[in-house]
Amino acid sequence: MLFKPSQLLAAVLMHVLLLGLLLGGVQCTPKPTPPEVIEAVLLEAPREGQPPPPAPQPVKPEPPKPEPPKPEPKPEPPPPKPEPPKEDPQKVERQRQQAEAAAKLEAERLLAKQAEAEAARVKAEAEAQAKREVEELKKRAVEEERQRKLAEEERLRKEAEDKRRAEEKARQEALQRQLQAEEDARMAEVIRAAQITWAQMINRALERAWLRPPGNTDQFICKLNVRLLPNGQVVSATIIKSCGSPILDDSVLKAVYKASPLPLPPEPSAFVPELNISFQPRF
Repeated sequence: MLFKPSQLLAAVLMHVLLLGLLLGGVQCTPKPTPPEVIEAVLLEAPREGQPPPPAPQPVKPEPPKPEPPKPEPKPEPPPPKPEPPKEDPQKVERQRQQAEAAAKLEAERLLAKQAEAEAARVKAEAEAQAKREVEELKKRAVEEERQRKLAEEERLRKEAEDKRRAEEKARQEALQRQLQAEEDARMAEVIRAAQITWAQMINRALERAWLRPPGNTDQFICKLNVRLLPNGQVVSATIIKSCGSPILDDSVLKAVYKASPLPLPPEPSAFVPELNISFQPRF
């Protein structure tokens, strides 16, 4: 069987590598280990027309085992400490008393410092409280002044409003009185004119109802008082100024009752339930 040079070279290199690993492993381990059996396969030359066989894979060597740790040496025990020298009891007592006095002074200093700090704090709080009270008094005074001004402004505004209303009321009342006076004057004039017309109407009604007594052709005038109902009905008639004779007076009274109900005035407000009439017949 023939081998190719490349195959032979690969096999030689593999054996050299395995040998080196074996030698190195023997030197690193404390105890020798039996060599491992290496199986090798003889490579045949490929026949003509066949592909060459695959190259053998190298075997990975096992890692070397670590050496066991060496025991550490035990430390030697320390030498015994020498005993301290004994101190003088009087000196120790003096040191103790000095330490107590120093501690007492320090405590008194701290207490004095705390008292001073507390006094400063109380003083600062008192000053702050006094300042707050002063500010509060100022604010209260400002607010009271503002309220006083508002109240004064409101009082003045109310007085001005009351005055304006009083003036407006007085003006309205004056205007109303003026209008009422004008209306009264107008109505008085209307009533006066209506009563004049009413008197003429009553005179004409009496003339129509009056019968002249026989043989009396003298002119006369007489006044009589007549009381009327709202519809013009005559309630009573009285001569207050004689016509000149009892016969004429009687004829006029008869004419009043005969003309009842008398005509009413053209203006209803001109009506009066009792009136004085001057009667003078026209011949």
